[in-house]
Amino acid sequence: MRLLLSATLLALVLGGPSAAQAAGESDKMSEDLERAQRRAEQLWREGQQKILEGVETIIKAFPRYEAPEVTEDGDVIIRRKPDPEDAPTDQPPAQDEAEAESEPKAI
Repeated sequence: MRLLLSATLLALVLGGPSAAQAAGESDKMSEDLERAQRRAEQLWREGQQKILEGVETIIKAFPRYEAPEVTEDGDVIIRRKPDPEDAPTDQPPAQDEAEAESEPKAI
């Protein structure tokens, strides 16, 4: 009986730190796993953002065309739409510009 109690006590003393170390290593592994998962999610979001920016660039690079027209002669005309930067504004010209256009120019 005394021998069994001593053996059990000895096993607990020797096995205790190993169990604690295993628990500590398990916690560290789970923290590392969570950190890696957060980093992977961040990289995924950054990748998605870059893909969307690339698609937007491609769409802007393609010229836009109006609907095709067929003339009386049978010719098909496909007009290119004006670029948004070149599109005329709907605002009236400034007062100085309007006066300059209406006044006759001296030669």
